[in-house]
Amino acid sequence: MNQPQSEREKVGKDTEINEKTKVPLFTVVACVVACVASAVSASLWLNNSLNRIEQRIVAMENRTADRWTSTDMRMWTLQLRMENPSLKVPAATSAGRE
Repeated sequence: MNQPQSEREKVGKDTEINEKTKVPLFTVVACVVACVASAVSASLWLNNSLNRIEQRIVAMENRTADRWTSTDMRMWTLQLRMENPSLKVPAATSAGRE
């Protein structure tokens, strides 16, 4: 019954993690904490980067937004009245941006 074990069986038993492995609890906890900290750090960095991108997109949208002001509306109203004397065009009110 004392047959020599094959190399595969020896390696398999040497690499198992069980109660006989004697890995210090501190090492296991340190590895878990390092993995969790890395994941949290990566997610915070990604979130911050995406927020900056979103802010830049909003800023670009605001710069390219329609810039129709009340002055533009009054000028358009006057032009419409001059080009179409038969139309009754109401006075422009300042409902938009100045």
